[in-house]
Parts: sequence; structure tokens; C-alpha cells
Amino acid sequence: GKQVLLLFNRRGHSTHVYCDTCAQFAECPHCSVTLTYHKDGSLRCHFCGYHESFRPDCPKDGNRRRLFGRAIQRLEDIIEQQFPQVPYARLDRDTAQSGKFAAEVFEAMRAQKISILIGTQMVAKGIDLPGITLVGILGIDSLLNAPDFRAAERVWQLLTQVIGRSGRHEPGEVVIQTMEPQNSAIVAAARHDPEIFYTEEARNRLLAGYPPFKVLARILLLGKSEKPLLVFAEKLVPALKPQNLAGLFGTHLDAIELLGPAVPGHSRLEQEYRLHFLIKASDEEALHGYLANALPIVSKELARTKGIRYILDIDPRETD
Repeated sequence: GKQVLLLFNRRGHSTHVYCDTCAQFAECPHCSVTLTYHKDGSLRCHFCGYHESFRPDCPKDGNRRRLFGRAIQRLEDIIEQQFPQVPYARLDRDTAQSGKFAAEVFEAMRAQKISILIGTQMVAKGIDLPGITLVGILGIDSLLNAPDFRAAERVWQLLTQVIGRSGRHEPGEVVIQTMEPQNSAIVAAARHDPEIFYTEEARNRLLAGYPPFKVLARILLLGKSEKPLLVFAEKLVPALKPQNLAGLFGTHLDAIELLGPAVPGHSRLEQEYRLHFLIKASDEEALHGYLANALPIVSKELARTKGIRYILDIDPRETD
């Protein structure tokens, strides 16, 4: 007679559409990401918004394509099959087109008209639903293994937020689905002990030279064509090396580490190819000294090049 909250932070039904014959995934024509299948019969890119109608047959060879990789609409199907008499609601960006729908769902939960609430990150915090005594967290490993040094931190924050939805007014239970049960973020969340996470994460950040032990900046290069972007980035390497700028800011030479150019986690977004340089510095003074001398070089080279631009991101929240 109690209520359940299930968190699955993946929109859509199936994360991949695959053809066994040509061994290719359905991909966004504008981004280097696979298209997600939605139950309304569409394939969607969750980065640029591109969408197209789903065709069961591969457009290249005509063979049947397979859907795999579960997302929240697939979870919805499972609930309907296994608990057909249990009232539930789904709350994600696709259903909550307005704040009114979300408010109606929460009101229905408080009135005990809904027994199971499934949702993405939007149900993790800021709600107090007294009837929830069980929280299930699914598919957390995809977030944990994201190509970003802050991935574990984000998982820890999300777990801490959603765990707080269970047992706020009476004893509750939380179940975490994972293939990495020994990960510090998961262990710390399960034991309600933040020191477990902080200690392990601090050690990893110190060894790798990431914040808060170093300050970070990113120079992100973007271009419509891949090859000219690669040529431009490689041309910048000698000019951006700290030792070649040593005469300009001398004492900061040993305080700067330049990484790249490298391909981020997403090599193409919204029809632009991407490469980046990461700059690690011992402190803000060293970072600003380096950038003050490096950025004019980037701007000068860009003035001679068409179709390429750059973005400076100081203390980037994401590096993928």
C-alpha cells in the first residue's frame, strides 16, 4: 500500500537502433551520437533536436533493424506488463512539456492515486512525497562511465538527492542497480557516508591533476569541416606550448600543463566538428598569465582561417 519512485535518467525507449548486416547504428546527421527510438515511432537526437520517423528496415540494405539499450519508456512497458493493475505515471522532459503536468503528477501522488512514479533526473530533488518508501535507481553506470572527470561527482550528487525521496516520513528502502557496487560514489550513497566519496575522489583528482588541486580551462575549437579543423589545431600546438611562452610569463612555466588537441566525448554537435585543448594550472594567476599570452595567438591564427571559431571555457563544468 505504499508508493515507489523509480529513477532512470535516460529519455526515450531504446538508446540504439542497429543493423546486423551493415553493422551500423542509426546516427544523427548533425551530431556524432546515435539516435534514440521513442514509442511515438520517432528517432531523436537529444542534443540538437533532430528527429525522423523510425523505419524497421535498414535504409541502406533493407534488412530488419534491432532495438536495444533500455531507456525510461522501456521501463514503462515492463511496468505495464508486470503490474498491469498498478497505477503509475512517467515524468520526464517528453511528458512534462509544462510545469502544470508535473504539478498534477505530484498532486496525484500525494492523493495516493498513483502507486509508481518513474522519472528522469527531474524527480530526484525538490519534492516531498510522504507515501514513497521505496526508491529504485536504474542504469546509473552509464552516467558513472561518462568521459568526464566530474562523472563520479555527478552520480554522487544524483544518488544523494534521489535517496532522500525515500522514507522521509517513515522507514524506507533504496535499491541501486549497478555493475560497479564498489565504486566510491555508490558505496558512499548506500552507507550515507559522504567521507567515503570525498576521500576517494580527492585522491583520484590529486593524482590526475584536476580541480580542486589544479585550476582548469578549455579552448574548444569548432568548425564545419573536420580536416581543416585538425590541420588548424595541429598548427597551434607549437605556439601554445608553455615552454614557447616562457619568456612572456617566465615563472609560471612549471605551473602550466597543456593537453591536446584531443577529440572530446562528442566529436560533432549541431553540424560542427570539435577539438579541444585542456590547460591545467597550479593556480589562477598562472592560468590567467598563460591565457593572456596564448589567446592572442589563437585569435591571430583564426583571423587567417575561415570556418573555424573557438570558445574559452574557464573552470569547465564538462570536458566531453
